[in-house]
Amino acid sequence: MMTKLKIILLFFLFIYNLKSFAQVFTLDSVLVQIEKNNPMLKMYDEQINAIDNYSQGAKSWMPPSISTGPWQTPYKHFNEGMWMITGEQMIPNPKKQNSNFDYMKGMGRVELEGKNAKKNELFSMAKQIYFTWLVSKKKFELLQETDTLLSYIVSVSNLRYTYNKEKLSNLYKAKAELFQLRNMETMILSEMEMKRIELGVLMNLNKNSVFELDTLLVPKYYESQLLDTT
Repeated sequence: MMTKLKIILLFFLFIYNLKSFAQVFTLDSVLVQIEKNNPMLKMYDEQINAIDNYSQGAKSWMPPSISTGPWQTPYKHFNEGMWMITGEQMIPNPKKQNSNFDYMKGMGRVELEGKNAKKNELFSMAKQIYFTWLVSKKKFELLQETDTLLSYIVSVSNLRYTYNKEKLSNLYKAKAELFQLRNMETMILSEMEMKRIELGVLMNLNKNSVFELDTLLVPKYYESQLLDTT
């Protein structure tokens, strides 16, 4: 069981190390990618463009029509008749056109506000995923350091047990802790991979795209800032 878990962990570590050559995204670049490429926001853009195009046609006039043909002409004496040319032009109601134009413009503003609301919702999701991923990375780095230490302790315990200088219970306890630790590492790596997929979906990236986060994040200590009491 320990060997199988170690193989799984090495597989995840191999995938994780490949990401060191991947594109690095800061939080701002993630938000820019979402605003630019997210399908839901693109849908709002298309709706806004369609409404703008419809509003431009709200004040258009019907094209004039021209017709021609014989008028009051006997069947047997065609030359005794007359030839008529007529033209028609529909004149729309300006008040009605202006009302339709204002209505379409209002619909465009409604769609724009809907887009902004959806964008804020997507940004909030992206920030939560981004920082959860960063916290998981920090956890994994600490677990790797502990893994190195526990692996050394197990190796020493094995050696000491060979010369009857270590209790078997202590050796089993160290191996159990190492097993539990590597199980946690596998779970955290799986969680990080899931967050990568979720963030890639928000940015509308290819499902096979490999990218990393910028870990050079400077924390802000808001408790040191004074409140504006004015």
